[in-house]
Amino acid sequence: MLIGSAPLGKDIYEWISDTLPNCDIRQGYGQTETSAASFITKKGKNTYNSVGHPIPSLSFCLVAQDFNIYLLFLNGPTLFREYYGDAEKTNAVFAIDSNSGKRWLNTSDLVKLDDNGAISIVGRGNDVIKATDGIYYNLANYEDAINTESTEVLLYYNQVKGIMSIIVYQTSYKEGQSITKPEAKKTFSEIMKKAKTKEIQLPPVLTPSFIYISEVPFEKTATSKTKRMAAYEDVKNHKCKMFGPWS
Repeated sequence: MLIGSAPLGKDIYEWISDTLPNCDIRQGYGQTETSAASFITKKGKNTYNSVGHPIPSLSFCLVAQDFNIYLLFLNGPTLFREYYGDAEKTNAVFAIDSNSGKRWLNTSDLVKLDDNGAISIVGRGNDVIKATDGIYYNLANYEDAINTESTEVLLYYNQVKGIMSIIVYQTSYKEGQSITKPEAKKTFSEIMKKAKTKEIQLPPVLTPSFIYISEVPFEKTATSKTKRMAAYEDVKNHKCKMFGPWS
């Protein structure tokens, strides 16, 4: 069984292993820009948080960000040539080796490297923060767990002030509806109740104090991923209503 698209959680990995004990579970990693799979775990060598080694003909380069945290660059024939009609965007994601002339794709993904040369994905660069406790956290993992059918949640960390907040879009809100403080506090309380469950256990350092209410849906990419930085800009530009602090 080959798994990709999103990280495989430890609980799911263990459930599959128990349910299908004779099944070889392998994980892969790649992007649209790399023609899908770039890394795949070897048979019998899988662990829930590893995506293994690069496929043949693909090279990778790691640029240190912190202790055992690296920014991943890729080079090889499976890489795309350009974003159609957008030279500026294309140039922004490629670094050129001045000696060899090779183009290295900046994946914007942060990874770890184990003793066997396999990598594990820490998260997208915009999704990962280094909190005040010195630990790296992938915000997307917690957001996916907190989200409901009617609520989209983004964690927003002000690294200068060390303050965590949540940005919320609730589908039940009507366009132009004026959100009251009691409604915002109810939404905040419901989210925090879920965040503190045994299954999620939001770390204390990520516990938000404020809630920002977005009256419009979050912008999405072509693959339906939330544009985090666009939502952050809305907060900075006062396009979301802020309530709090609460704890």
